[in-house]
Amino acid sequence: MTPVSRSFRHVALVTSLVVLPAVAFAQVPSSSVRPAVPDRVSPPIPLGNTQLVLAAPFADTIYAVNVTVDVEANGKADLNTLALSGSAGEYNRKAITEWLKKTTFRPARRNGVPIRATFRMSAEALKQADEPDSPASASL
Repeated sequence: MTPVSRSFRHVALVTSLVVLPAVAFAQVPSSSVRPAVPDRVSPPIPLGNTQLVLAAPFADTIYAVNVTVDVEANGKADLNTLALSGSAGEYNRKAITEWLKKTTFRPARRNGVPIRATFRMSAEALKQADEPDSPASASL
């Protein structure tokens, strides 16, 4: 065996080791390809000790408050997106707005990367009849 034929065999062997797996992979049907891993998303979470104290307009009635607001990737609420609903939502707009201004959120994350996402919260407010003009008993 001459050195040229040995080199030729070596090149042919290396080429077959590279080309054959590539050809075999190219012929794999698309249905056998593994599905993409779904995104892992965690919601924004309020941090700190800032309390939200809700008020109820009338005594001995339970009022619902629903808050929806977008939280930026930096952990601050975007007050332009604030939406309130429930029987005491608008009644508590000022208190909720002040709470959102003071609160820092752990931002939502997609696969570990901070992203803008929506924060949703529901609460109830109740004013006791024996406590005139006092804030509601619900606090967050």
